Amino acid sequence: MLMNCNLLTGKDVMDFYISPGKYAASSMTGEIQGRFTKFYADNPSKVAMVTTQDRNARALIWFCDDGMRILDHVYGARHQIYSIHNWAYYNNTYFLDSLPYKKRNEVRVTMCIDDHYFPYVDNFQFGEVNWEERKIILSLCSHKKTNVQLSSHDGEIYQFIDCNYIFDKTEPNPMAL
Repeated sequence: MLMNCNLLTGKDVMDFYISPGKYAASSMTGEIQGRFTKFYADNPSKVAMVTTQDRNARALIWFCDDGMRILDHVYGARHQIYSIHNWAYYNNTYFLDSLPYKKRNEVRVTMCIDDHYFPYVDNFQFGEVNWEERKIILSLCSHKKTNVQLSSHDGEIYQFIDCNYIFDKTEPNPMAL
């Protein structure tokens, strides 16, 4: 427990989503969604959750491949959000809003994948999936290697077969940075 907050990892993150506090509910809340949030439980060295002691505010913390830690969107009771921001500040964790745009293009989190179900992800929702190696490299921005987007609330992924084909050739391709 740190500064009126708890740091959850592994299965504890999944369990939190099953029964969060009154103000920290999520589209990933519930027993069925547990199969989606198992993705967090399977990657305790890459993602954690900081919560207030009363469980009424929460945020994911991403442990990036370059060693940087990033606090994702904070959900919950407004008066509790300060505790999480305070925790992040004192634990050398970057606030997503403070990252320069150029740096956002470079931030990556490589995670293991066990199945085809994924949670909705606020910011690290663009990915390069390699099914053979059972890994996904998440990023903040789409780029030419992006082949999935984790922005569905039903555990599915949006898959891109050929990113260059999706866009009109006369328009710049926003996926090819």
